[in-house]
Amino acid sequence: MSSIVRHQWVESALSEFKIHFQECGYTVPDKVRISVGFSKGNNHAKSLGQCVDKSNSKDDHYELFISPIAGANGEAEIDKAQTVNILETIAHELVHATVGNEHGHQGAFIGCAGKVGFNRPWKYTPAGELMLKVIEGIIAKQGLFPAGAIILGKKKQGKSLIKCQCEGCDYKAYITRKMLEENGTPVCPNDFEAMYCD
Repeated sequence: MSSIVRHQWVESALSEFKIHFQECGYTVPDKVRISVGFSKGNNHAKSLGQCVDKSNSKDDHYELFISPIAGANGEAEIDKAQTVNILETIAHELVHATVGNEHGHQGAFIGCAGKVGFNRPWKYTPAGELMLKVIEGIIAKQGLFPAGAIILGKKKQGKSLIKCQCEGCDYKAYITRKMLEENGTPVCPNDFEAMYCD
């Protein structure tokens, strides 16, 4: 899946949320950009999103970053539950941009988050019935998040172990194929007989 398709998907979701916020009495600023990428200074595995304040932007834009691993459980593809999580994150960061980052998860943030359909705890804002309805509408229109899951760090290559067993006493040992090829069949420490290897 190309990055253009993924970018179009998040931009379209942003547009749908802007309409919903307007219907709830909140105007999302015009100068909002959304990107899929890692947030600054946070644990990549835990931070699902970030809203960088417009005061940090040379051209006065709020910058929303949505983690490319948001909700990933190690599957190859992002599923519906993970897509819901990504959309919740987009809407949460949009609340920050709408009311201003200076409120954190207090005051005006709570007012806006509650109106657009989030529930407490306000730091995580799980979607309530209204927000889930909007999210379901976006998924019905756009489909699931169009990208595979990202797994950080290198996966350890598992070594395939071969089972060896003594025919006399049922003693078992597990060794690598390389060890078997280089050193031959192991000897049982009880019977001092060569063991049978699968």
